[in-house]
Amino acid sequence: MDEKDRQFIEGIFLRQGEQFKQQLEATSERFTQQLDARSEQLTRQLEATSERFTRQLEATSERFTQQLAAATEDFKHHVSVVADNFDDKIGLLAEGQQMLAERMDRMEERLDNRIDQVEKRLGQVEANLTKKIDSVAADLSAHRADTEAHHGVYRVKES
Repeated sequence: MDEKDRQFIEGIFLRQGEQFKQQLEATSERFTQQLDARSEQLTRQLEATSERFTRQLEATSERFTQQLAAATEDFKHHVSVVADNFDDKIGLLAEGQQMLAERMDRMEERLDNRIDQVEKRLGQVEANLTKKIDSVAADLSAHRADTEAHHGVYRVKES
């Protein structure tokens, strides 16, 4: 191979290399453009998906907030009903306690009256009994005196 052939081959390689380089640059440019286009498309899709997700999340959050508010209202109502019921029962209990206290006061008053009557009656019985005992003692004393006056016929023995 001589110098001319070598230069000819090098020329072919240079032209081919230049063409290859141009084709490679063109392909690289097209690839970069396609990649950029695809990247933009994916970015738009991602943004759209993100927006949908955000809207769904906001809607879900709103529903949850509404359900929580409704449950809170239901709970407040239930607690209010239970508290009212409890107040009613406490009222009934207090009313029953008051009635019982009044009944006990009436019973105590009646019992005091009865005790006073019994004490009065006992005082009367004691006075009556004292009179009778005094009367029996007087009769006994008179009988003894009479018996001793007739000491020959009757004798009183103390046992």
